[in-house]
Amino acid sequence: MKGTFRLLKYDNIPVFIHWSFGLIFVWVFYNGYKHSLGWDQIIFLSALLLALFACVTLHEFGHALMAKRFGINTKDIVLSPIGGIARLDSIPSDPSQEFKIAIAGPMVNVGIAAVLSPYFLFFPFSNFMVFFGKINFDYQPSLLEIFIPGLIGMNLILAVFNMLPAFPMDGGRVFRALLSTKLSRLLATRIATIVGQIFAVAITFYGFYNGNIITAFVGIFIFVAASQEFRHVKFESKIAKYKVRDLIRYEYSTFLPSATLMEVKEKLNHGLENRFLVIDEENILRGVIHEEFILDKDHIDKLDSAIEPMISENFTYLSQDDNLNDVYKLMTTQGFYLLPVKENEKIIGVIDSKMLNDFLHKLK
Repeated sequence: MKGTFRLLKYDNIPVFIHWSFGLIFVWVFYNGYKHSLGWDQIIFLSALLLALFACVTLHEFGHALMAKRFGINTKDIVLSPIGGIARLDSIPSDPSQEFKIAIAGPMVNVGIAAVLSPYFLFFPFSNFMVFFGKINFDYQPSLLEIFIPGLIGMNLILAVFNMLPAFPMDGGRVFRALLSTKLSRLLATRIATIVGQIFAVAITFYGFYNGNIITAFVGIFIFVAASQEFRHVKFESKIAKYKVRDLIRYEYSTFLPSATLMEVKEKLNHGLENRFLVIDEENILRGVIHEEFILDKDHIDKLDSAIEPMISENFTYLSQDDNLNDVYKLMTTQGFYLLPVKENEKIIGVIDSKMLNDFLHKLK
């Protein structure tokens, strides 16, 4: 992603941090200067914020690892000043799966608070309330007086805030999942969107009223994201009415692995296809040859070479009864551009990404 830097990778899930994350520390230094804080206090507040975002990262991994249990991959996790987001390949249509994925994040925060709670066996509970009151910058708390209680408090606030039924936040997704057990997914999303946007407006006004621009921005973000999510689900509901048989192309070109790049390029230049199936002499599908490989300037001196080394094995078979919504997800999440359609162990046609995109464009 543009403007991001890779921080770490766990379980094949990369974590990126947006450049604007540095604005948090600008805010810390500004407030430190404004309230005449010492360097020890500024470092302390910075450490507390870093600890908080470590918890936010764990929150997002809660979503990602739960999604993985249902076969859903996570592209990445991105951290920014307003929080984190785990970009899942897709949101399951099964309400129980969506419920578990959505609630996994807040439960991680509750778990962190529970793990840290033995602190109060050794230190006064009153220290916990320091976090919930207005911070008095003239008071210089020790690390033990506020760090652990503050972290516990912030994790509980994160859990509660994320469970607000403000779709598409975690609580909003839980709300939609519950509605989806009785209503259609589209209607459930519509209701969750309206409720979420009401909360978003309230959060925005609250932010502006209290002079908290970040809170106001979060409210605006929720409002816009809810609208986008509803449009996406509405779009999916339209696609779901169609099957592969409604779009399949029965006429398609194939090449042998021994065919030269020049032969394929000639077909590319004088036809309407930009990707081709490669089938060997035994009528076994070896893969796909893509336009990008054919036109790659590094191959300009290799036009007499066989295409075999350039074959992409990134494909899967479709059947005529497959739902176009599933095909769309395959192409957008797994990088498929040309997929063969098989019936009775024989390839009868293909669907390519351009055909699908043109078809979907007409539906919008």
